[in-house]
Amino acid sequence: MPRMAKINRKARRFGLFSRSDRTVNYEGGIAFTMTPKMELYTRVATALVGEPKFYEPNAEGDRALLQLIGTVAKGDPEFILKLAVHCRRDLHLRTIPVVLLVEACRHESKQFVRRYAPHIVQRPDELTEAIAYWKRLFGDIGDQAEKGMLSNPLKRGLAEAFENFDAYQLAKYDRDGEVKLKDVLKIVHPKPKTPERSEIYRLLRERELPIPETWETYISVHGSTKENWEHILPKMGYMAKLRNLRNFLEKGVDLEPVLEHLTNRKAVRNSKQFPYRFFSAYRELENLPSPETPTVLEALETALEISVENVPEFKGTTFISADNSGSMQAPVSARSKVKRAEIADVLQAIAKEICDKAITSVFAQGFKVVHTIKSAGILANTRRFQETDVGMATNAFLAIRYLTRERVDVDRILLFSDMQCYDTRDPGRYYGRPKGASLAEELKQYKANVNPDVYLYSVDLAGYGTAQFPGTEPRVCMIAGWSERLLNFIPIFESVGTGALEAIDKIRLEALDEARKGAREEEPVEE
Repeated sequence: MPRMAKINRKARRFGLFSRSDRTVNYEGGIAFTMTPKMELYTRVATALVGEPKFYEPNAEGDRALLQLIGTVAKGDPEFILKLAVHCRRDLHLRTIPVVLLVEACRHESKQFVRRYAPHIVQRPDELTEAIAYWKRLFGDIGDQAEKGMLSNPLKRGLAEAFENFDAYQLAKYDRDGEVKLKDVLKIVHPKPKTPERSEIYRLLRERELPIPETWETYISVHGSTKENWEHILPKMGYMAKLRNLRNFLEKGVDLEPVLEHLTNRKAVRNSKQFPYRFFSAYRELENLPSPETPTVLEALETALEISVENVPEFKGTTFISADNSGSMQAPVSARSKVKRAEIADVLQAIAKEICDKAITSVFAQGFKVVHTIKSAGILANTRRFQETDVGMATNAFLAIRYLTRERVDVDRILLFSDMQCYDTRDPGRYYGRPKGASLAEELKQYKANVNPDVYLYSVDLAGYGTAQFPGTEPRVCMIAGWSERLLNFIPIFESVGTGALEAIDKIRLEALDEARKGAREEEPVEE
């Protein structure tokens, strides 16, 4: 008990127990409330709508999200739409931007919906998703009842968004769902600017657009054989090839055109894959008994390295730690095998790749430094983190305590976690009165004893609504998401002090309009 008392005295010395923003997380550990904007950002950046999380059933998480949208919209209406743009353009999310767009119509944000809609809707099926979500909220559209009438700003915005897509894209995503593209066309009435465009809309309305041959339908009809895969291969997109590598290997498909595409710089960048998708493919193939397996794994490593080429290098010494605890082992959705621990580990491996010097580690109930070498590759290093046993609890404080105890002077600390951290030695957390160790306390100790100017980046991978550090803590930046692009915030924060929220606030419609105009003049991005 003397040891626990000593920890408590330290925490009181730093005033953590008397702060008004102090709260507890789902594990009863010390945590801190966020501003509504920050909480909304962390929730949407890690959101799969309708999917349960380890600590939250789907209804609870969705309800909290919708309440936050209303709260933030009252204070900064335009932020809701800027956040939707950030989620779609920078984080490559699809469903949550549509939810933000439609929900904005219910609040003060409504005035910005028309202008932002064409920048948020980036695939034709997002048009149908927007209408389907509206119907879920208000009922059928066009029944002349007030509740069924589509918001005029959304109607005009979706009409303009139709101009983002050519005939091929519209035909490809004209699916037999609850809402079809012809339904959206009839509801929003886009105005064609040319006779050619008018004809496209007529064909879409009559569902007479030539239907592109897709790999799914072709293989379903003709069977999964070497010849059939090689026939449909030229029509397969990047992600389809990534997901079917096992089929290609098992059927003896000629891999040269596949690997050439997967490692093509333009194709990699246009595909906008989450880093964990490369690791998922690696995991599926690494034990496959084929002489071609090493060649494919090498191509996956090359593709992932290309995808992170534009992330700036971190100068100096960086300490990185990834959460491999029990709550991080749950899949991100019911239809996925991907775990948040894998996302944490692959982001750590990427961060190591772009660091001048780095110490990598994992934590759960215990903590271990895991030395890796760049020549091993991002994917192999990710697997090394995955295989390091540190138990199942979440004693995250051990990571920073290690730095203080060993007096390791670093320029920055990166933590990848679901932020449900606690101290397993602390009985008070079972009664809502935690008094044990915490990341916030250990950071104070590190600053007091080793480096007062250290930067810390708290990367939230789950969005449960609480933080591990007070929002006012100097040189602490809270980030959320699953994309390597979140690492771009680090040099910006260190040079000009701009964090994620400030970057989102700087999104300007004029710049978006100019970018959209330029995109129309280029070839369509592969989907």
